[in-house]
Amino acid sequence: MDNPLVVTGQLIVKPGKEQLLIDLLVAQLARVHAQPGNLYADLVQSRDAPREFLLYEIWRSEQDLAWDLQQDYTQEVFRQFEELLEHPIRVIKYQLLASN
Repeated sequence: MDNPLVVTGQLIVKPGKEQLLIDLLVAQLARVHAQPGNLYADLVQSRDAPREFLLYEIWRSEQDLAWDLQQDYTQEVFRQFEELLEHPIRVIKYQLLASN
């Protein structure tokens, strides 16, 4: 197996929309966790800037992530981002080099 793919998504939510975003992403993470290609997924919120969130996911492969991004439920999340986020989600992909 190739090294897993780590993906982060930085989100800055519009004022007053924090709980809507949390509810949306908690439901999405439940779907993501159920996928065999997903190895890990978390949602965290900044302590210093409570409108800033980070999605942290580890995927078995780029193909597994691509499959997830094509699903209707994921596309619906991205459509809702347009109303909830101040800026488009900032996605960065990493190669996992070491883990403990």
